[in-house]
Amino acid sequence: MPGFRHSTVVVCHPSVSTLFSVFEDTVRRVGNRVAVEVQRKDGLDRFTYRDLHALVLNRAARLKAAGVEPGDRCAILAHNDAHWCVAYLAILARGAIVVPFDTNYSASQVATILRDSGARVLFAGERLSATATEALAELPEV
Repeated sequence: MPGFRHSTVVVCHPSVSTLFSVFEDTVRRVGNRVAVEVQRKDGLDRFTYRDLHALVLNRAARLKAAGVEPGDRCAILAHNDAHWCVAYLAILARGAIVVPFDTNYSASQVATILRDSGARVLFAGERLSATATEALAELPEV
């Protein structure tokens, strides 16, 4: 592959089986450290690993209550912030598969990918809710 330089090999510890288990191990080891900072117009939001973990477990429980099972696909249409991280990790916590969207996709592109992927859930960020609503309107089974 032109331009690709392989410089490091990362070997996971045999006891680490998923990205979510790595996250939970990090929560146990350094739970009070800041995991995510989000710059807002009026200040800075900080979430520790423990804060993030509590939000993730709550969202994962809501996914379970909604009938999301391991192997199901769940989509995320949101800008990169703490809520995106929570949605991503909650999906992984359920053993489901993340279908991430480019925030520049049109509603038609989102609808096509939702239909083709078979996503059961769509997490939409507030700034992209209109795109999500329009995309969902294009899906007859919703």
